[in-house]
Amino acid sequence: MPRRFLLPALAAVAALLVSAAPASALSKAQCTSYINKYQSKAPVSGSGEAIATRCLLSRTRLANGVGGLTVNSTLSGTAAAHARASVANQFWSLTNGLVSHLDPGTPVPGDPNALQNLVNQQVDARIRGAGYCAGGRAFGDAEITFGATGSGGTPKAAMNFWLNDPPHRQTVLNPQLKEYGVAAIAGSPFPGGGKGATYVVDFGFCQK
Repeated sequence: MPRRFLLPALAAVAALLVSAAPASALSKAQCTSYINKYQSKAPVSGSGEAIATRCLLSRTRLANGVGGLTVNSTLSGTAAAHARASVANQFWSLTNGLVSHLDPGTPVPGDPNALQNLVNQQVDARIRGAGYCAGGRAFGDAEITFGATGSGGTPKAAMNFWLNDPPHRQTVLNPQLKEYGVAAIAGSPFPGGGKGATYVVDFGFCQK
């Protein structure tokens, strides 16, 4: 029976994973080039911003003594699907960031604990439902998001937000998370839509 660990429980399984996964397949020079070209670019216009975000995430982890991340095609797919659904439905809240992790059309519980539990369930269902770590003995997943209107949706702005918010920073620097998929698409996820950018990063680890 697979053992399931969502983000709040990841610290309890440190002993399960002992080998570090390699960093992104991009070389250091390639990452530097993408970061220099795209980290302050807005609006999002293509894959360059997503790659720059990938590189910024891996660079930040390495700078903090945490292993790099490997791109996973399933996680890339789930991140992209949720980003597209978010822009299409414009349901994110400007006052409650947890709403950004819900599936479109989901009623938002008034109780914060109930909302957190629902977020964990839906993020896990999207990632596991896509086939991530099928048959694995132990696994975990997590998601971070960032949305902006106007010209504020740059990879650099997303990273600054994640690193200056303690729960997001904890996720970014969590050593148990070994793989990721990054989506960065044009369009605001907030009610009213308009120009902007939407970022979704899905993380995971899988022990076969």
